[in-house]
Amino acid sequence: MIDNELFQKLIAPFSAEDHKDRVLPGRSGEKWFYIPWRTIRKRLLEVCPEWQIAWSDPFYLNDPSQKNYCVVRCTITINGVAREGLGNSEIEQISSKGNDMSRGTPIERAKADAFKEAAEAFGIAAYLHDQEYVVKYLQSQRDGRGIKRYHDNQEIQAGARGRKILG
Repeated sequence: MIDNELFQKLIAPFSAEDHKDRVLPGRSGEKWFYIPWRTIRKRLLEVCPEWQIAWSDPFYLNDPSQKNYCVVRCTITINGVAREGLGNSEIEQISSKGNDMSRGTPIERAKADAFKEAAEAFGIAAYLHDQEYVVKYLQSQRDGRGIKRYHDNQEIQAGARGRKILG
């Protein structure tokens, strides 16, 4: 059983400096705030040092689009309560210019993805799905990246970036 005090510590927003941003693939430069898996692990170690983790063996899928994926299942247990996450990573991450964009092995990437999914099943960093909330939160912490990202994404969605505006 997870008591309310522990639960509130787990789901509390991370500090502004813990938030990183990255460009979303296939979204013309739009950015997304996220929390690295190592930061989530640090929170678990600080808040509930008795947590446990288990991993499945990796397995591989080939989808119809001819992309191959490594898939891993992660189970996190806190105070006897288990939550599971499924993570995946493309075997090859090649840019449109033919460059290898992968960091780490497919298994390492799939494990990180599965870990974040399992942690989110407890509510850890789940607020990140509401990026408008994240922008407001970062502003309240006097971190200007949130509002900058918001305005940049608005321009991208309106087609004002990378295009010649005709008058």
